[in-house]
Amino acid sequence: MTEKRPALSVFRSVAWVFVAAVALFFASPFVARVRVTVANVGATPLDNVRVTVSGVSDDLGSLAPREEKSCWVWPRGETGVTLTFVGPGGRAVDSGAIGYLESGYSGAIRFLVDEHGVDDAEWRVRLF
Repeated sequence: MTEKRPALSVFRSVAWVFVAAVALFFASPFVARVRVTVANVGATPLDNVRVTVSGVSDDLGSLAPREEKSCWVWPRGETGVTLTFVGPGGRAVDSGAIGYLESGYSGAIRFLVDEHGVDDAEWRVRLF
């Protein structure tokens, strides 16, 4: 009887590892996400700030000078990251594709912007 317990214990351990692996596989689309931060480094406010990834847009609203806001994005396939906003005098600014992400990427991106567009970007992303 004592010999069956180690076998049962090993079976339970293997079963838990299997369950954890399956859960991780199905949860990975929700875990693999990127935090995008937009920081206004200019002297004028920016309105209607929008980050778009995988065809999904996140509206960040207005950014006062020296203010920053963040959102989470979930890349699907190979996709561009775009940033749009309205600057002084109602001038629309569209960054076009600033960079690219793929499914499974996670981490953070920080865009430093002013009324003319993107000044700099800090990419800290990795494959999940």
